Amino acid sequence: MKKQLHLFVLLLLTINLSVVNAQDLTNALPDYDHKVELAPLVGWALNGSINFVQGDVKFNDAMNYGAALSVNTGYGSFAEVIYTFTSTDANYRSYISPDSRRFDLDIHYIQIGGVKEFKVDRIRPFGTIGIGASGFVPKNDRTLESWWSFAMNFGVGVKINISESIGIRLQARMLMPLYFAGAGIFCSTGGCGGGLTASSNIIQGDFMGGLVFGF
Repeated sequence: MKKQLHLFVLLLLTINLSVVNAQDLTNALPDYDHKVELAPLVGWALNGSINFVQGDVKFNDAMNYGAALSVNTGYGSFAEVIYTFTSTDANYRSYISPDSRRFDLDIHYIQIGGVKEFKVDRIRPFGTIGIGASGFVPKNDRTLESWWSFAMNFGVGVKINISESIGIRLQARMLMPLYFAGAGIFCSTGGCGGGLTASSNIIQGDFMGGLVFGF
């Protein structure tokens, strides 16, 4: 009986020490719940091509640059504004004539959306979705006009904290400029409704990384 009592006391002490150590470890971990995060980014853009009846345009892949500003909305979610910029060139090829040309252009994306992250100690995987504007702006060619449209993006990534206020952000996104294909209004005995359809004739993407600063 005495031996069993000693074992029971030893077990209680072991459990107590384990709980204390776990609490100390938890308290020692930095708090990564930043109110605001700012991330300058750099990467590589996959700019894709557009095919149409008369010909096609190939946008060459290039480096891209940008920055993301995120505001914590609670429960691992952020509202985010992200801007990216690519300076590249494009090749136009006609299917019906020998006409072809090469021209320089800038590609802009301004997106507003949300980020949902899942914190695992120092690693925070996340998913993102946003909508905003995309702009294709030719340079040094007055015969070409700029084209701005609505655009969407979907992405995944990870944030790796190296201190309480500084980390690394890595992400991959799919970017889709949109054009509206049609709209309609319909009515029935149950009431009226409407619809709007949108599509994309080009899909782009990028892989970006940089530091993230938490405040």
